[in-house]
Amino acid sequence: MAWVFRLADRVHPMLLPGLVLLFGALVYLPAMTATTGGFVREELAARQVVGTLLLFTVLPAYLIALIPAMRARTELFLGELAGLASERDIAAIREQMLRMSPAVWPAMAAGVAFGAYQNPTFIGRMLETGEYHVLDVGFVAGAILIWVVVAVLLAWRLPTSRALSRLGEGLEVDLYRLDRLRPLARIATGDILVAVGAMAFSPLQSLDAEFRLGNYWPTIYVGLPAAAVLFLVPLWGVHRNLRRTKQRRLEALREQMDAIDRADIVRLEPLAAHLERVRGLSSWPVDLEIVARIFAYGIIPPLAWVAAALVENFIDSL
Repeated sequence: MAWVFRLADRVHPMLLPGLVLLFGALVYLPAMTATTGGFVREELAARQVVGTLLLFTVLPAYLIALIPAMRARTELFLGELAGLASERDIAAIREQMLRMSPAVWPAMAAGVAFGAYQNPTFIGRMLETGEYHVLDVGFVAGAILIWVVVAVLLAWRLPTSRALSRLGEGLEVDLYRLDRLRPLARIATGDILVAVGAMAFSPLQSLDAEFRLGNYWPTIYVGLPAAAVLFLVPLWGVHRNLRRTKQRRLEALREQMDAIDRADIVRLEPLAAHLERVRGLSSWPVDLEIVARIFAYGIIPPLAWVAAALVENFIDSL
């Protein structure tokens, strides 16, 4: 991954995604306008083909553009944790972000297989007839490209998420200054926003206003688990750390209460109230309302698009 970041730093962060967009336009635009025939045209409506080709072009560029942004955002918030975390742990995360996990190769193979699985009919007909129309090949290749890029992004980011979890487990936690842990929460919420944002591209396949549930299942199968993992894994270590710290503090407070005469209300009541306050502290250093909003912003617009398509279909059928 180091070459990707060097390219982004020395030239421009949008160079690589821009090249992906340009490549998609140079391949798909002539395939649609300068050719005829092919199985894709036989099976799909013209607007559905256009929308799907837009998805094949825009979504990989979106994901590639966010890789340098995710690294820069992580670097920024790691700087805010410098007073709590060890320099060794921070350096390990920075080093991890510059290299790719060996798991990228099986992940890419899985991406190829999953992308091909989305178009078994077209692949089967091409193999059966021996006819390889440029639009048909581009359609299958586009689906494969999306899932290969997704696989690469996850293979790069998940080891970083695990490194963030290890850092969180070793942080010096102050139960009365949980705001100092917010940089970790911001990294996690930023990662979940990437996944939810990618899911929001799915309705491009419904430009013909036709709702097809099969267009959304692959995104749901991969997008929701990926969003959950990208959010939970970086925070898991600090969650365990907070639970341990909180338990130790509760035990210390209970010992203090046990040493107080039950008739001494003046001393007992403030301590009991404080114990309840500590017990009520969340062991997740994140505002769950923000996470709920992120899901809502990513999921409600596609659902609204789908609902509009269903209403239009219903009106047309009257």
